[in-house]
Amino acid sequence: MDRSILHDALKNSERFRVLNVRPDQSIILHDTKTRSEVEIQADGQTRVSASYLTQEQTDDIGNSIRQTYSREVVMTQARKFGWLIQEKEPNQFTIVRR
Repeated sequence: MDRSILHDALKNSERFRVLNVRPDQSIILHDTKTRSEVEIQADGQTRVSASYLTQEQTDDIGNSIRQTYSREVVMTQARKFGWLIQEKEPNQFTIVRR
């Protein structure tokens, strides 16, 4: 997982707000949907600091982070290679090479 792409993805996310990036490269963010604090550790593990969340809500946070990251990877690669992107539906793209 590229930390700079992850950081950019989270900065551009509507759901997550980056609060802090620690010297060990872990990222602390706020999830606006569940109003909880989330830590993405340097090794890629995600820790949610809210005991009131169900397993389903915790899984949803992880899935949203992965989806946000994947979206940013697609956008970064498209810019890098000069591809044209058309978003058909949320998180579904058609990529046209130039």
